[in-house]
Amino acid sequence: MTKIDPKYFDYAASVPPFEEVLDVFKQYSIDHFANPSSIHPAGLSAKNTLGELKRKFCQQLNFNDGRLFLCASASEANNTILESYHDQKILLVEDVHSSIWYAKDKYPKNVSVFTINPDGSIDIDRLLVELDKSPALMAMTHASNETGRIHDIETICRFAKARGVKTLVDAAQTIGHISIDMETIEVDYLVFSAHKFGGCRGTGGILARDLSFDALIKGGEQEWQKRAGTENIAGLAAAEKALEISLSSSAEEAQRLSALNKTFCDTIKESIPGVLFNSEISTDSLASLISLSIAGKSGTEIVRALSLDDISISTGSACHSDQEEPSRVIMALGRSQDEASGTIRISMGRGTNEDAILELAKQLSS
Repeated sequence: MTKIDPKYFDYAASVPPFEEVLDVFKQYSIDHFANPSSIHPAGLSAKNTLGELKRKFCQQLNFNDGRLFLCASASEANNTILESYHDQKILLVEDVHSSIWYAKDKYPKNVSVFTINPDGSIDIDRLLVELDKSPALMAMTHASNETGRIHDIETICRFAKARGVKTLVDAAQTIGHISIDMETIEVDYLVFSAHKFGGCRGTGGILARDLSFDALIKGGEQEWQKRAGTENIAGLAAAEKALEISLSSSAEEAQRLSALNKTFCDTIKESIPGVLFNSEISTDSLASLISLSIAGKSGTEIVRALSLDDISISTGSACHSDQEEPSRVIMALGRSQDEASGTIRISMGRGTNEDAILELAKQLSS
């Protein structure tokens, strides 16, 4: 078994694929290489396999009243839904991923922003006021990729549905890591990306109850005419297996990572005066993610310095890791520009151990 480097602390950006998943990907690439759109025996077999894999994936999330639409990433999935509503009123929650946030700049007349609380939470009473204004779509994350804050999508989606507002939830950080029962969540579009839970890159999807959205990629009849391009059967098989493996140990893993989180935070509090934590250890946050700000420091410089010792952390979202400006999400928590500029994100996973987390704390304190 290949050992994962314990000094890798960027699981929120990408989770190392399980070895069993890579085996599945390889086998399905060999056995089911035919195009599912073809009407010959090999194509029909591939089509049947695709349908069965979708059924098994959805079954693990108790999703029985909609369709799974495949695409290449969560970013593509988010774009697909947003572009379908671009000429209508859209409400974005402030801590969304950049693949949702872009709509604010592209369609400023139609997009409004709901601000989060200083602790990263959503004020439900304030949100209801905005939902009563009847936007066509509300877009949010299940858990912030920068702070780890988990939002109550069950309650929020129920209120939105009662007001006739469609909901887009980016669950890239939560599927496979925390329990999700789609039967209890009245969401219209829930988005995922397989490489966030130990699957392979290039596989994402939309769990959709509302089927009225438009195709972003056109020129083919695949995915019920919602996404042109030959379906990635091997990628879906790998995703289905990764989801099975992740969910089988998610509760125990969350408990283990919560203990490591506490060990790290307690150590840092003692060794770095004035450190500010943008995440917290609670049932409302991902146990795997730690975000902290150190005023007077550059998060980018910290990342580069640790890289010299083969330690991998990030400043925040990997989609903007090469940019120097402070994170808008961290600024939304009330941090000053100086504090936000000194922000780093540590995200843990199955390869993380106590020795590695203590060594990281030591390096940050030196």
